[in-house]
Amino acid sequence: MITALGLTVAVVLLLIVRERLSPTPAEGPKTEQETAPRPAAAKDEPVLTIPADRSEREPPLRILMKPGASPPASVSDHDPVTAQLNNEGLTHYSRGDYSEAAALFQKAFERDGQNRTLRNNLALAKGNLAWKQVEARQYREALENYQSAVRLVPDEPTFFLGQGLAYDRLNEPDRAVQSLKEAIALNPKMPEAYKILGDVYYQRDEIEMAAGYYEKGLELDPSDPALRLHLAKVRREKETQAGFQQEASRVFTVKFEGREERDAAQRALRDLEEAYREIGKAASYYPQQPITVILYSDQQFRDVTRTASWTQGLFDGKIRVPIGGAATEPDLLKKVLFHEYTHAVVHGLSRGLAVPTWLNEGMAVYFESEDSTSREQHLLRQLRSGATIIPIEQLHGSFMGLSDNQAALAYDESYSAVKTLIGRYGLYRLMRLLEDMGNQKDFAAAFSDQFMVSYETFQSDWRRTLQGAVPR
Repeated sequence: MITALGLTVAVVLLLIVRERLSPTPAEGPKTEQETAPRPAAAKDEPVLTIPADRSEREPPLRILMKPGASPPASVSDHDPVTAQLNNEGLTHYSRGDYSEAAALFQKAFERDGQNRTLRNNLALAKGNLAWKQVEARQYREALENYQSAVRLVPDEPTFFLGQGLAYDRLNEPDRAVQSLKEAIALNPKMPEAYKILGDVYYQRDEIEMAAGYYEKGLELDPSDPALRLHLAKVRREKETQAGFQQEASRVFTVKFEGREERDAAQRALRDLEEAYREIGKAASYYPQQPITVILYSDQQFRDVTRTASWTQGLFDGKIRVPIGGAATEPDLLKKVLFHEYTHAVVHGLSRGLAVPTWLNEGMAVYFESEDSTSREQHLLRQLRSGATIIPIEQLHGSFMGLSDNQAALAYDESYSAVKTLIGRYGLYRLMRLLEDMGNQKDFAAAFSDQFMVSYETFQSDWRRTLQGAVPR
């Protein structure tokens, strides 16, 4: 274990949770709007759901790398070339240039692979470089550097912690669990490992395990407010789902409360399998990980998710749907399930990284129904009645703060922009754009590469076309 040579910089990572646990507002009296039943959606109105990426409104788990006792060390009684390479590496390391430091330490280490100081210096540089890459969401590159650091110094828990985080971000939960448990074995007092493990187990729908790891993390770090909120949500979900039954297929596990909901659950499972086939064929993508789907009563849905009153569904790594009207509105339930499953597809293609909300929601609306004419008419009616077009660049973040009317307009615009892209360039290009996002490519650059037009130009053209369709 690197004790005297621990990491020399404090790196606070914002653990951007991948469409994950939603925060719990302070408890207070419910308003009439919060407790009112969900109204049925009109046939020509889009399904309104929580955007799949909600990191802007969600407090991140705090991941803190504490500074070590001393920096990487110089070497004495060594040949001048090796000593010079190491000293130059130390200079770059002190400036935070970990990439160049690692390259120089690597050259020194290749000249004397038995020297412990050179080995530790190289491991530290790679470890710090990896943390920088995690902050930049360059998870594949970070993983490679963590793996190198682990091979060099296999008893340093922070390297296993980072490796586990990278595996988690790359949607490799089994390897993430293995690495994080290695970190805990080396240092049982590391709260960050428990926090990430709780998140991994939550996504795997192992609620008991998730709660246990969150509780241990909070015991070790009681000052983390986000973790306290996450744990409260897991406990609410655990209490709500006590006694739930389930129907399952190879891809989906549908949970529901009692025998009276079994018909709705079986219908939901059939609808989801249809979505899996149809959207998979269109997008040439089929999720590899099983997907959990939870059917709630309207009140349970509000209690667990704490979402806006207009929300008809939620994807946060699991599909959550209120089914109060499922018996009388099976077509609406099917639309919501297609919509939320599309979020799961977007999530998989982009590897869980942030996608502009207009693109995410526009695709969900696109796949939820074959009736596109009514969508366009709904948008035009809003604009004719005096609504102002919301610029697309303002629809990158969460829709949660929007009013009912603003949310409806945002969804209609999102659909319009996505339909325009598909009409001009084809669905294949849109899928490749999502894959580019999953490879940490800048959105505007990826957009230009896929469509051979700048993002700014597309926005202007789309807005001009939309305005031209509204009579003056």
